[in-house]
This record gives sequence, C-alpha cells and structure tokens, in this order.
Amino acid sequence: MVPSPATYNPSWSYHYSPATVEFFDFTVEVRDTTTSTSRNVWTRTAAPFFWVTPAAGGVRSR
Repeated sequence: MVPSPATYNPSWSYHYSPATVEFFDFTVEVRDTTTSTSRNVWTRTAAPFFWVTPAAGGVRSR
C-alpha cells in the first residue's frame, strides 16, 4: 500500500503498488452441495427477480 492518491483514482488517499500485486496461477473451487440443491436455492431466492426469454437469448432482470 502506498499512502498517496493515484492518478487513476484520486478520490482515495492510498493505492496499491503495482510491483507488489500478484495473481494466482490457478484456483480450486470447492462445492459442498449438489447441482439439484443449487438449482433449488436459485429457484427460491434469485429466480423471482429474473425471467427467461428464449427468443432474446437468455436471462434478463426484471
């Protein structure tokens, strides 16, 4: 962290030093549920806020 604003984001009083930023070469996703359980959760929670329009090619938010 550098305690000064950067030219690309002057609203913040600090920024990351690019020389210190690293990214993972790969990640591992761990799931502790089944596909059907994930679908059931989606149906109960998020699905009411979306509708599928096959002619439009996908899901759109309401």
